[in-house]
Amino acid sequence: MGVLDERRARTGRITSLPSGCTPHGVRSHVGGHEQISPTVAVRIRRHAFIEGSYAALVRVEWNADRRRYELTESGRVVMFGGNYAGTSDSRLGELSERYLGHRSMILPIHDRIED
Repeated sequence: MGVLDERRARTGRITSLPSGCTPHGVRSHVGGHEQISPTVAVRIRRHAFIEGSYAALVRVEWNADRRRYELTESGRVVMFGGNYAGTSDSRLGELSERYLGHRSMILPIHDRIED
């Protein structure tokens, strides 16, 4: 899991999770070394018409040519499809509080694709 913070600009740059948020999951590549990491990122964006930001889980994949993670559906409109991810682990709440200013123990999954 990584963080795609698009509150200021849409760079497509997926950064590592903050210290203490160690992911568990499939094998991935970071800095030329194989690591364990799921293929999702927490995407953080600003609301269009109200103050504040929101977070959602989006799919990412490793681009071997660019040697970085990128959105799986880059260039397509991906939105909430009715699914949520949640946990009782406090690290998700801490992560949301860090980026959003409030704790959230569930996140919407943006898995619906519109062309």
